[in-house]
Amino acid sequence: MKWTGLLIGLLLFPAPDLTAQETSYKFWVQLRDKKNNAYTLDNPGEFLSQRAIGRRDRHGIALTEQDLPVTGAYLDSLMEHPLRILYTSKWMNAAIIQTEDSNLVQTLSGLSFVSGVEYLYRSVWNKKSAARKWNEPENHEKLPSDHQVEMLQGQVLHQSGFEGQGMVIAVLDAGFTNTDTIPGFDSLFMNGRIMGTRNFVEPDSGFFWTGNGTHGTHVLSIMGGDIPGEFTGSAPKAAYWLIQTEDTRSEYRVEEANWLAGAELADSAGADIINSSLGYSIIFTDPLQNYTYSDMDGKTALVTRAAQLAASRGILVVNSAGNSGRPTDEWGYITAPADGDSVLAVGAVDEFEKRAEFSSRGPSYDGRIKPDVAAQGVQTCMIRYTGETGRGDGTSYSSPVIAGLAACLWQKNPKINNYELLEAIRSSASLNQFPDTLLGFGLPDFLQADSILTGNEIHEILNTELLVCPNPATGHIILQVGTVPPGGAEYRIYDISGRMCMSGEITSSDGNELLIPIQSLSPGHFIIFVLSDRYTNRGRFIKLQ
Repeated sequence: MKWTGLLIGLLLFPAPDLTAQETSYKFWVQLRDKKNNAYTLDNPGEFLSQRAIGRRDRHGIALTEQDLPVTGAYLDSLMEHPLRILYTSKWMNAAIIQTEDSNLVQTLSGLSFVSGVEYLYRSVWNKKSAARKWNEPENHEKLPSDHQVEMLQGQVLHQSGFEGQGMVIAVLDAGFTNTDTIPGFDSLFMNGRIMGTRNFVEPDSGFFWTGNGTHGTHVLSIMGGDIPGEFTGSAPKAAYWLIQTEDTRSEYRVEEANWLAGAELADSAGADIINSSLGYSIIFTDPLQNYTYSDMDGKTALVTRAAQLAASRGILVVNSAGNSGRPTDEWGYITAPADGDSVLAVGAVDEFEKRAEFSSRGPSYDGRIKPDVAAQGVQTCMIRYTGETGRGDGTSYSSPVIAGLAACLWQKNPKINNYELLEAIRSSASLNQFPDTLLGFGLPDFLQADSILTGNEIHEILNTELLVCPNPATGHIILQVGTVPPGGAEYRIYDISGRMCMSGEITSSDGNELLIPIQSLSPGHFIIFVLSDRYTNRGRFIKLQ
């Protein structure tokens, strides 16, 4: 394992003026092998759900020794010492333990089946990390959730009946306070669409305990919340696993190990998508655990390697890019695991599609475009832990907009794999031709992404928006010269349900405005595409009476 800020046995710290029994430590115990394992690859049903096995079969993903649980005899030997095994990692062949004896690390390091012990957490510090992890919502105003979906053409999927049915999303986050009592989640619980819960932060606490904040509740609502006539999430009929991996009280590397365990649980349970509105960079409680920008290379941070492994198992990993993008921020860049090349990292824009100042910047350290895409992360609508609707800011809230719509798109195109889905979302986005390090490939268009996946791709989309006036319009619209590809082209006008309402041919030449009569259209919102031999450009307009 490669760790930055590596610390073995706490030897670099002065001994606290406390007895060992007053301090709790968590360590990563790396096991050498999986010899004498009780499980075999010939019988995966003993350690994977049938849904997980089916996902691998559909996508041609072979099982490897990495998928086998750790060797039970090694765990039995560890338990002979004064420690508690919190959980294990089959992918990285390790056990995460808790003990009150810091000297135990030397004993464990000498065991024949142990290749190393890494420090993860020390409770005696009892202080928070150096920065706020995210922005909590403060606006209590009741506002509709439609816009954040419509700006990505996600309503086309919803209105066609694709709202996430049959898809499973694992939500790796902090606390889910009141999720079990808020009416906005009633449809999830009453219809059996909360598939399970797991608390890796405080295993002995009830899952809906209030001590770990409300962030998970808000993130879940953006996808799965539903208040009829008032709020609808981006995947209101998907099923969800709720997994606590983030400890809001401090920031230690153990949270990355928790994330790994949560991803393995998501894999074993057969989840299709992971939404993770989390990130790790320089705000650790122990500064020696901080990362540097050079670690954002897609292969160094533990949580990034975990995300890459999840993707290799057929899971689409959607992760917030981070909230460190202001010019005055010490960090500025994306945070792990958003740096993974198989991770769909999501930046933030406001409701007018302008980049949020706080949205973390790319590229990854090795020069890849990051973030990948963006969605509304300024004044994003959600259901708060109080049960009221409100708005909040952060890439934490743009990520679940994308994750939910990705589930709907995957539901419509069930034969594709996670990499094809990720690439279609990228390719559909507004900056696809000229991606940058602020918004990546831009705002996805899920209508266009569906066209790509179904083989009816509407060519390449130009970087510039098609200028339409007047807007709103009544009898006709005019396409402004300079935003239409030169030469002969076809136009197509769609309503917000994705139904094509009009089409025809136009010819563009310098100095001519292109007038299109729209008297036959009913009042409403429309999208117009102009298709040439090579490019497609698009615009939006409103038709009045």
